[in-house]
Amino acid sequence: MDKKIINTALGFLLFMSMFSMLFAQERVEDLVEKIDLKLRKDRNYLNIHFIPIYAQDDINPLLTSIPRVSKNEPFSFIKDENISYRIIFLNEGLGVDSLYLLYVDEIRVNTSAEGGFFTAIGDVTDDTTVVLKFSDLYNLQQNNPEYYYALQKIVSEYIRLNEDNPPQTLLRINTEGDIKTSLGVTSRDNADFINYAKTYEIHWFKDESATSSRRGRSTGNTTFKLDASVSNISFSHEAMNAILEDGGASVEVDFGQPVVNVLPHQGMTLRAGLKMLFMLAGDKRGINNSTFLNAKFGARINLGTRDLYDAQPYIFGDPPRLNFGTGIFGQFNFSKMGNFPYMNFYFATGDRDVTDPAVFVFKGLRKYAYHTFNEAEISMSFYWNTSDALTSRFRMDVGGGYYDVVESEYNNKTGSLLSTKQVFAKFQPMLAIHYTWAPRNNPVMGARLKFFDSTFNFLSWLTVFQIAPDHLFRLEAIYISAPFFRDSYSWETEGGAMVQIRYRYGLNN
Repeated sequence: MDKKIINTALGFLLFMSMFSMLFAQERVEDLVEKIDLKLRKDRNYLNIHFIPIYAQDDINPLLTSIPRVSKNEPFSFIKDENISYRIIFLNEGLGVDSLYLLYVDEIRVNTSAEGGFFTAIGDVTDDTTVVLKFSDLYNLQQNNPEYYYALQKIVSEYIRLNEDNPPQTLLRINTEGDIKTSLGVTSRDNADFINYAKTYEIHWFKDESATSSRRGRSTGNTTFKLDASVSNISFSHEAMNAILEDGGASVEVDFGQPVVNVLPHQGMTLRAGLKMLFMLAGDKRGINNSTFLNAKFGARINLGTRDLYDAQPYIFGDPPRLNFGTGIFGQFNFSKMGNFPYMNFYFATGDRDVTDPAVFVFKGLRKYAYHTFNEAEISMSFYWNTSDALTSRFRMDVGGGYYDVVESEYNNKTGSLLSTKQVFAKFQPMLAIHYTWAPRNNPVMGARLKFFDSTFNFLSWLTVFQIAPDHLFRLEAIYISAPFFRDSYSWETEGGAMVQIRYRYGLNN
């Protein structure tokens, strides 16, 4: 009797042990599946990192046939110029004291897309597939560790060889921890500034933090870069980077005025300058976390005629009334420094030469000309986004601007100068709001509304055609209102508008 009871008890214990092992195994598999699901759903929001890799001839032979539990057939890295891979991993974390592999993506370049109207929203995208899921890598770690550690070694070697350019994070923006995301998010590094500069500036903006995951197709790494429209043009060539150790040099020709409310060409000047990037305090994590100065220097040349303005059929406005003097200009944009906002400065100045104005204003039988020689603007910039996806991006500039006006009277018959006096010199508040819509991190359209000197200055743009990824065409519209809350000055027009097409090449926006 006792022996029967003992055998029954042993059998029960053995059954319970087997049941517990099966239950534990099922629980582990369930947890692995949940992790897989989480990684698939929240890939753009988790604070995890990745490195880009390509199938090379010297790849570890083990990685030519990697067993998978998610599929029957093993996985092999494909050697193709249009195929790249990225290993996604957690580099330390809660309960993890070393890097932990999460999954592997395969990225196939979309070579069939040729672009078209309104294709910027996302038609030209690469095909990304998870070829090794978390469950595959977990199984390798548990049952085939030689495969797992071969992949882990690739990541470790990449980190060791790229100390100055660490792996990127899949989290698109590093947000301030004390800011509620329901009210919008802002980066604690230079990411917002760089996104804005790459979208709105006519110059190429150096971005060392952008590690390309593509091969066999240009992704903004073209030999030269160009932005061209009837209002301005900029050009950059890789040979120009030898000018400065920090690189980022380009040249521009501009027919606009950044402070006074006039349309492009309405100032009857040509501004030619050189844009440069100065690293003030470097950081091994790249430009995203460094302190730098984005500077522009140049000369403003009075063309002495309004013929170029009159020849523009896409400008709708009154004839110009204000003459801009020849001189020099400078523009300085500082990156974020600690808790201070981004700072912007602009100035233009020159000799007061009123002997040969291009346009006059007649008051009865008296002949006048109005000139401006000195302009300046200072502002602080604040950036925020409605979510981590960076689809809706905002920038607000708060500051003030200054310009002077000199009135000169001339003999109506001989044209000789009779008298000169300064009639205006004020520093006035300025406020500007910028908005960019960038679905899938691809800027499609945007607008800027600026209020200065009782006048609204509005710019809007829309990407209408793109040949991926280097050739991009935008439709732009500029509108300047008549003054509000006061009468127009003698040197002002009653507002106007302008439309133009902008072509961008190699700027990777």
